[in-house]
Amino acid sequence: MKFESQNSRRRAKQMGSAPSAPGCIEHLETRSLLTAPSLLTPAPESIVYDETPVITWEATDNAVSYDLWLTDADERVPLQVISNINATNIELTTPLPLARIRAWVRANFADSSSTAWSAPTHFVVQQRPTITGPVNPNLPALPGKLNTSSATVTWNSAAGASSFEIWFRRVTDNTETTITVANPGPTVDADGNPIVDGNGDQVTGQVRAYNLGTNLSMGQYQVSIRAIDSVGRATPWSNVHRFEIAPAVQISRPSGYTFQNPPLLEWKPVAGATHYDLWVARAGQEGAGQELVRQQSLTGTSYQLPKALADGDYVFWVRARRITSGRPEVTGIWSNRSDFSPITSNTESSTFRVVQINGPAGTTGLDPNVRLVTDLRPTVTWDAIDKAARYDVWVDRATGRSGYIQSTSSVSSWQFPSDLEAGKYIVWVRALSPTGVATRWSLPWEFTATGGVPVILSPAANSTAFPLPTITWTPVADAATYEVWISQVGVNFTYLVQNGIATNSFTPANPLDAGTYRVWVRAITSTGSALTWSSAVQFVVADADSSAPTKDVLLTSAVQEPLTPPVAVTRRAKPAVDATEQVQVTRTVTVRRDQNSRSAAETPVEPPVVDAAAPAMISTPVSTDEIPAATVEELASRFVAETWWASNTEES
Repeated sequence: MKFESQNSRRRAKQMGSAPSAPGCIEHLETRSLLTAPSLLTPAPESIVYDETPVITWEATDNAVSYDLWLTDADERVPLQVISNINATNIELTTPLPLARIRAWVRANFADSSSTAWSAPTHFVVQQRPTITGPVNPNLPALPGKLNTSSATVTWNSAAGASSFEIWFRRVTDNTETTITVANPGPTVDADGNPIVDGNGDQVTGQVRAYNLGTNLSMGQYQVSIRAIDSVGRATPWSNVHRFEIAPAVQISRPSGYTFQNPPLLEWKPVAGATHYDLWVARAGQEGAGQELVRQQSLTGTSYQLPKALADGDYVFWVRARRITSGRPEVTGIWSNRSDFSPITSNTESSTFRVVQINGPAGTTGLDPNVRLVTDLRPTVTWDAIDKAARYDVWVDRATGRSGYIQSTSSVSSWQFPSDLEAGKYIVWVRALSPTGVATRWSLPWEFTATGGVPVILSPAANSTAFPLPTITWTPVADAATYEVWISQVGVNFTYLVQNGIATNSFTPANPLDAGTYRVWVRAITSTGSALTWSSAVQFVVADADSSAPTKDVLLTSAVQEPLTPPVAVTRRAKPAVDATEQVQVTRTVTVRRDQNSRSAAETPVEPPVVDAAAPAMISTPVSTDEIPAATVEELASRFVAETWWASNTEES
């Protein structure tokens, strides 16, 4: 057997990570009496295009098994030792690297003796890479048609490559280039950003992907790849992978209802496209041969329908084309469908409401049927009407104020101009064309404004809570942080005040003693302004030794015991009296547009008509229990002056 000298560097590499290998020094006297088997395949100095080849050798008389030893002859490190093989061949299950491989085999006998290792056989592994992308997973029928202007080539390869060469051809432009990619290389995340370790150093790994460009023009492309091993040997080129940059057209308008009839159909350009293919049909009649308009060679990014459309729903698609002399044509992916409906006299005579309001969405509180809006100045939003000149917005208060606010907007949203008082609001919207033609009013959109006040969701009122209760509340849009105030009923001190809470929940750090508590929450804006305290929620923390705690029965009269923290705490603004117990003096502000500034062509702003879809305006109720302002001031002063918690304790 032939042995080779190794320098200290390679010897350290071998001993550091190699699997256990047969000793290189044997007793020559013993081994010389036994004939070692000879390796048959792979043939000496042959090239193997498989990283898991079948290795065969001659049979040895009376042998009961065989051992196989494989090393990397280029790097001089052991790779695999496979023992007790019960045949004269084996198909490797552990892949070999791209390298020159040295192999030995020996026979084993029943008396535990073995032959000497065979003479080494060398062969070179050069399995070519396999390209796996780019492909379009959303288009299995045409996976090579990419709906993007970016393309990343991906591949599988045997280990051991020091670099890869990528052949990239732009078929439509008839140009090509070769790109060298080092391996190992920097690893990147799904967005293509380098991954770093805890020390900030870039992590390296096996490279199996390369981005060919993010702004590729529409066209046909080809790519192939080969690997280069540590000593510069190149594998064969992979099969050529073909793909197309054929992004779908992005439609601009119209979508939904449009005042323009006949409408102008518009879309965004696709880089590299020379023509566009347009398909227009009635909704529901979209099959081949049913199209109303088909223009396959448009050179611009718009098309004016030649005549007005009848009342109804329509749909259109567009796809890009690239026609280059002497080159194959490339057709893009069809755009998403765009449904549109021209507003006609028939549309307006129907009971269907053209404008669809979709906000403020708000949140649900304790009542799932009530849309709570905590914004101080909510924004009303609706689906845009194509070619609308403006929109009229009508707001009513559920207290009976018809036309509480009348306003206009040039876009499909409108924000209340001032902070809203707490209460219920109803909104209608309609669209007006450039000639002053108005749609019907939308269906009413109802919501309850809290005026920037959170609504406590848990614990529930008068419920029994754990000593570490979790307080939750509805989020406030204007809040940067929240402040929570917890007081124990009948105890003359502030039990717990916590500020700077970034979420809409809070759990005390320490358990609460058994007793009855009240909790308030308020929002703090980004400027540090404190908004109004929420209504108080009362709950009971049970005694740990009591299986059935009793709840304190509290007086609910606003004069005897308002739901406020102890007035003895004067350095912090106190939560306001509970909404069910305090007397409120509200002020309603009506914002109206100057009627004299309207042009003759405009349609007057009028409240929604009384019909099946837009109910009649709510009349203003007659107040029968109004309390004079002087009485309110007197009650408020009594709240501050009286030590109500002390009197309550004595009475109980």
